Amino acid sequence: MKLKQTTFGSIAFFVALPVLFWLMSFQKKETSSLQAAPEKPKTDTLFAAQLTHNKDYTAYPQVDRSIHKFMEEWNLAGVSVAVAKDGELVFAKGYGVTDRKTKQAVQPFHQFRTASISKLITATAILKLCEDGKLNLHDKVFGEKGILNDTIFTNVIQRPEILRMEVHHLLAHTGGWWNRFRTDPMFIPTKIAEAMNTSSPPSFETTMQFMLSQNKFFEPGQLFDYSNFGYSLLGKIIEQKTGMPYEKYVQEAILKPLEIQMHLSKNLVEKRGKYEVIHYDYDDAPKKPSIYNPRDTISRVYGGNNIEAIGAAGGWVASASDLVRLSLAIDENENIPDILSKESIQWMTAQNDDFFGKAFGWRNCNEVRWLRTGSLPGTSAVLIHQADGFTWAFLTSSSTWRAHRFTYNIRRLMKKILLNIPKHQPILAQK
Repeated sequence: MKLKQTTFGSIAFFVALPVLFWLMSFQKKETSSLQAAPEKPKTDTLFAAQLTHNKDYTAYPQVDRSIHKFMEEWNLAGVSVAVAKDGELVFAKGYGVTDRKTKQAVQPFHQFRTASISKLITATAILKLCEDGKLNLHDKVFGEKGILNDTIFTNVIQRPEILRMEVHHLLAHTGGWWNRFRTDPMFIPTKIAEAMNTSSPPSFETTMQFMLSQNKFFEPGQLFDYSNFGYSLLGKIIEQKTGMPYEKYVQEAILKPLEIQMHLSKNLVEKRGKYEVIHYDYDDAPKKPSIYNPRDTISRVYGGNNIEAIGAAGGWVASASDLVRLSLAIDENENIPDILSKESIQWMTAQNDDFFGKAFGWRNCNEVRWLRTGSLPGTSAVLIHQADGFTWAFLTSSSTWRAHRFTYNIRRLMKKILLNIPKHQPILAQK
């Protein structure tokens, strides 16, 4: 009997053992799965819960009708819109398609080129460096004691006035350069490459050498002349002061704390980001020499301009809701923590006379609204922070024959749309 009990116990043990291991394995897999979940790339769930496009969304049909009509009128491939009221995101939606071939619908998390709205991001980064004690707005840019004092730059300087240029001059577009014949150096890469006897596209350092060797220059602070080159220089200053690539510093110091995901655009369509839409020029738009082979003519959108060199002046890619979130972090609203101090924000919005009353990063500011627009072949972008509590962004993936003037059309459209968005009533597109 004793032997039988032992045998029965052994049999039971060996029968139960696989079951036990199976249960332990199942529990281990479940635990492993739970632990791995937070490591999932954040971009895969970007605003997934609350900012997803819904084809059945009908809460505010007038908004949809207005935007669809606007897109049809101007032959726009895709649009991203986001609106906040009193610091609360109340509307975010995508319209049209990310790609005219695949017909994939634009979602609110899809990213568009922001063009010169990038300058607001760069100005924010510069002021953040100042607050951290790594930079001063009165620091000289060039010369032996300047930030960019490499001999490859100092040895080619033609005008002594350049040595008096300070960081705040670049922020306010009063650096002293004049776009002769209204030609922006950041949009003539093949000509600069030819002038400097180098291959195209020229590096930004080569463009710097070209500009420093020019004789036409005004005393810094005396002439306002909108300068993409000046803001691209600010990106170089950020790199020099941080020892980091411009893009990485901005992402780590500005965007990551705000849970914003942006990146810099690439020159070629096949190198665009995972959530980045394809951009289109308008029908019959002029072509440009390819920056990679000037003998060929190509679309201005991809390969016709060196977007990668423009970088800090116009290269950022973002969703409309991310731009709104950025604006809310630099708006002096006491209910929402800002990433910059009140003093820095006052400099940015020209509420302070210390720097000639010129806005930093914003296009212009007054008591009614703070305005930042952007325009590139394939892109029109508007970001506005209004005194009535509305903050909104509107991005397109197509350009029009009106070029930068098209932002006025967008502003007129949004003025009507905001009438259909009541205060404090969320109208997020839901799944």
